[in-house]
Amino acid sequence: MKIGVYEREITPPLGGDLPGYYAHRYATGVKERLYMRAAVFGGDGDPVESYAAVVSLDAVDTPKKHVDAITKRAFEYTGIPEENITVCSNHTHLGIPQGDVISDEDTVFMDVLCRLAADCITLAYRNIRENCSLVSGLGRVEGQSFVRDYLLDNGEVVTNASKFRSQIVRSYSEPDYDYPVLFALDEESKPFLCVSSFALHQDCVGGLEYSGDFSYYLSRGLKERYGEDFVSLYLAGASGDINHVECIGRTHSNYKETGKKLADEAVRLFEAGEKNSQSFATKRVNVKCSRRVPTTRELDEARWICEDRKNRRSPYDMTGQNAPLLLKYQEEFGELPVEMDVPVQVIRMGESFIFAIPGELYHHFGDMIKDAVRPYKAFICELSHMAAGYICTREMYKTQVYPVQLCHGSYFEPETGYKLVEAAVGLAKTMM
Repeated sequence: MKIGVYEREITPPLGGDLPGYYAHRYATGVKERLYMRAAVFGGDGDPVESYAAVVSLDAVDTPKKHVDAITKRAFEYTGIPEENITVCSNHTHLGIPQGDVISDEDTVFMDVLCRLAADCITLAYRNIRENCSLVSGLGRVEGQSFVRDYLLDNGEVVTNASKFRSQIVRSYSEPDYDYPVLFALDEESKPFLCVSSFALHQDCVGGLEYSGDFSYYLSRGLKERYGEDFVSLYLAGASGDINHVECIGRTHSNYKETGKKLADEAVRLFEAGEKNSQSFATKRVNVKCSRRVPTTRELDEARWICEDRKNRRSPYDMTGQNAPLLLKYQEEFGELPVEMDVPVQVIRMGESFIFAIPGELYHHFGDMIKDAVRPYKAFICELSHMAAGYICTREMYKTQVYPVQLCHGSYFEPETGYKLVEAAVGLAKTMM
């Protein structure tokens, strides 16, 4: 195989509006520096038109306008088709100020960042190494991640249920502890890249200082082992319902420890692994998905709540929080077509697949993909290609959890996740 990598720092100026909480939060400092990391993949003798590229940003999400700007410039400089380029975010909630429905975009910074992200892909392409080999492994990292939906004794399901601790019966489901890694080695068998994916929300730090969260310490741990030029391409796994807080026992994981555990497990898997085949391919398809459209009643209720924020109906109903977001959603998207094209990309390298899918996927979708492609290893790469909000399972739409309530952060119909999984698995099976 041919593989090239490149990374660069992208820590923004202080004062950037941190997206992720639907509120204004202005950065006051730097806890850990922010980065972008790119990798370009190709087969021996393949034309550049068949190459694939992935660039991961320390960002909560990446709106489509920024994705388009990055892929367009990268194509102009490399010849890699835009549909073969995955732009993804690792979902740190203390990342770049790209803006969302409430937080303000730093337009000057984001214009530069989009050019730098494209250049990161370009420089990875120009640094491509030939005669590369692959080593993969599948491990488990436990004790760092917890499903954040809980079943209460009254039958309700609540997300982030700390204030309902006395009513919790159990977690709604078990988390996903799987941890696949894929190492790339140069022709002298020296490792220079690790691709990894883990199902855990990168919202483990808190505060108002820029931070790369646990993936920063994953990268640091691997650099300490393999050198400062080593690149860790971390992909956010299907973790729309998984975070670092365990509400029943009042415990939570520490992001520095999480990063160290992931790095240690990656090293163990590499040392125990065997070389893979060198097959490579990439495919992409657009999936027709429908947006939910608010009813007149829902809009009237949202206006009523916004007129007086005391108009909340129950402690389990998040409508009081989502009402202004629903109105903003209707204002910006009300006239757009209900049906949308949602891109899904699959990259095969050896016995591994990278599944690049938009949205914050509930972890059950990651499980479905992994089960469908065994014994191949599945690297879930959510938050790719566009900002698509939460992608929840069918049963969640029967509850009042906030990830299903219609607004900018959750707007697709309940079958969307299953359509995306079907498309992703279908692409993978054509490449097996």
